[in-house]
Amino acid sequence: MAAFCVNCGSPLSANAAFCMKCGARSSAPAASPAPPAGPPIPQPMPPMQSMPQGQPMPLGPPVVRASSGVPGWMKILMVVIVVFGLLAVAAGAAIYYAYHRAKAFAHRNGIDSVIEQVQNAAKEPAAGTPVHSIPANLCSKLSNQEAANLLGEPIDHNMNAAGNCQYFGPAGLSEQLAKQGMARVTSGQDASPVAGADAATKLLGALATLSQTGKDAPLLTVSYSADGGRAAMASYGIMNNGMGRAFQGASSEIPNLGDKAYQIGNLGLNVFKDDSHLNIFVGPVPDANTKAVAIARVMLPRL
Repeated sequence: MAAFCVNCGSPLSANAAFCMKCGARSSAPAASPAPPAGPPIPQPMPPMQSMPQGQPMPLGPPVVRASSGVPGWMKILMVVIVVFGLLAVAAGAAIYYAYHRAKAFAHRNGIDSVIEQVQNAAKEPAAGTPVHSIPANLCSKLSNQEAANLLGEPIDHNMNAAGNCQYFGPAGLSEQLAKQGMARVTSGQDASPVAGADAATKLLGALATLSQTGKDAPLLTVSYSADGGRAAMASYGIMNNGMGRAFQGASSEIPNLGDKAYQIGNLGLNVFKDDSHLNIFVGPVPDANTKAVAIARVMLPRL
């Protein structure tokens, strides 16, 4: 709306404080400029709600961690298998290294011919040594009933091959005994590393045999070789010393059985007589080592 001077009536410009014609003061005061914008005024924080005395502070929803799905006993089993695998590799490397060091020493000192004579003597039976023949039916040297009595488990049938005999229990018994052996380890009844490795190996063997062939693993395997025993006896003696030092109870020498007898972990009982070699491997049967020795004492005079 246009403004006019109250003194002379001349029109006034917008926000004019004085009339430009007569100089009279305008009745409408000039608008003051808007103050510059300052920083925003912080708003006061809402007061914190006090919790009643004695009432715990509410927590957020619990954090649910995804389970790995691997039971504790399986982790222990895998560790045991890895450790024994590494020890086996280390033992093999040590034997290989020692053999080549000994061979180089013999060559440097000119005793190669002596070693050759010793090796030839080991291959040929000494004078007066009885000659052993491989039985056509090794299973005939130990009947199913005798095997059952010595093992303390029923024997359903046996399977014979050249120099080898396997004794089987009723269907499902081998797997059942293997699981019971593993349960004794995981429950702490027999928590030694050697027992754990033995139970784990026999359980895995029973499951693998069932998966691959659809049949149970044997409760007892007997193998016999009429020659090569002297060379094998030396090798088993080295393994017996190495395993015995690394793990208490992993191996032992059995007295008054053949010329030499070694019980070495999952290699079973190995009995040497003259140049023959008898191996007895008892499957997932309780107190397997003691029962293997009893079986060897029965079979050895019959071979």
